[in-house]
Amino acid sequence: MRDALVLLGFEVISAAGEPLQVESEGRIAFVETEGSREQVVEWPYVRLQRRLEERMLRQGDQPRGIVIANGHREMAPEQREQQISDPLRIACENYRYALLTGEGLFELVRRALGGAEEAQLLGIRRTLLASAGLVTAAAALGESVEGEESGPIF
Repeated sequence: MRDALVLLGFEVISAAGEPLQVESEGRIAFVETEGSREQVVEWPYVRLQRRLEERMLRQGDQPRGIVIANGHREMAPEQREQQISDPLRIACENYRYALLTGEGLFELVRRALGGAEEAQLLGIRRTLLASAGLVTAAAALGESVEGEESGPIF
């Protein structure tokens, strides 16, 4: 995960072996990851919440949170069911943490390795640092999602 986030342009500010922290444009994010043979449940959220609360009590600030979840990891991506439990998704939405699947991160890294310009990488980082809840690769890339309407509804 460290290498993937570096490819997206984040600076890793935590030492090897410590819980992952990244920075972009002076904004810090704590990152929690979890993989599972089944759905990923709430544990990465719980760990992230504890880390952020400890930081807030110690230093008075509260970095952003990013959860990267890889559910049904032993299955081919196209065969995976819902990878993330609803309670995990809802917790990330409520506490304003970005939630990204392993597949989503893989797609973003593919784009970075394929020659994405710095402006696009900056957009990805800003989206991850500002999002609350599930972030798709298409949303992080600023692309429209099939079936998603754009423009005013009236």
